[in-house]
Amino acid sequence: GAKTKLVGANTRAPALLLPGLELIGYFGEQFELGQAPIGTGRSATVYDATRKRSGRRMALKSFDLDFLSRDLVSCAHLLAEVEALATLPPSPHIVSLVGLFANDTKIAIGTQLMEFGDLLGPIETTGRGLSEVTCRPVLFQLLSGVAHLHKH
Repeated sequence: GAKTKLVGANTRAPALLLPGLELIGYFGEQFELGQAPIGTGRSATVYDATRKRSGRRMALKSFDLDFLSRDLVSCAHLLAEVEALATLPPSPHIVSLVGLFANDTKIAIGTQLMEFGDLLGPIETTGRGLSEVTCRPVLFQLLSGVAHLHKH
């Protein structure tokens, strides 16, 4: 469908969210969310989401608009994250931005889904740390991502 400007009558999403960046759609209409969140933090919940129209899976990081309106630090972090993802050249070591989505109570950042989970998963599963042999390529990827961020 047609893209909807982020600032509009159909959403209470923060108007300050990067002028010119477009809201792709309303996630309640466009996605099937996984049964349980794949991550939960103080300001957001992350879901494994499938876009109904294309079948594309992505991570959908959902923020409550009422919470953001009361917590300016979290709102600033959201703005910084979206700006970084929207302006950063592609890298194999950093998730890519798919788009922004909203409904009347939430705004969400859609990113590439890391299907194998996060780095904490194997540690939680085994109850112990990772071997040096396992850590070496992971650390290389992390440092490559950080180098890319600093370069741009």
